[in-house]
Amino acid sequence: MPLYSVRGIIIATILGSIAAGVLMIALNYVALGRESLAKTVGLAGIGIFLGFIGITLLLPQSLTVAFLFTAGQAFIAYFVADRLQGAAIAYHSEHGRPMHSSLRAALVGFLTGTTLFF
Repeated sequence: MPLYSVRGIIIATILGSIAAGVLMIALNYVALGRESLAKTVGLAGIGIFLGFIGITLLLPQSLTVAFLFTAGQAFIAYFVADRLQGAAIAYHSEHGRPMHSSLRAALVGFLTGTTLFF
């Protein structure tokens, strides 16, 4: 089964918040046959996402803050994805196994962000 790359996870996070990154990490675990880890990541992700929502309520509403907040989420998504799945993703890719495109990752991020918005 195809996996999302770390780059794809970052793209999705930028477009759809940390929720999109968590979703893609969980989907990668499902593709790797690690459903229990997917559930764990999903549950932890809900808590992390709610924490981020709480933080946004405390921050001033400005374009600069929004940019920095999004960049912070992307950095966290990179760090977590690389630590949890970086080696598995690299192994998967190096051995010619299928990967999801960055465009698909962007679509997942956009759809996640749109869903959260409404």
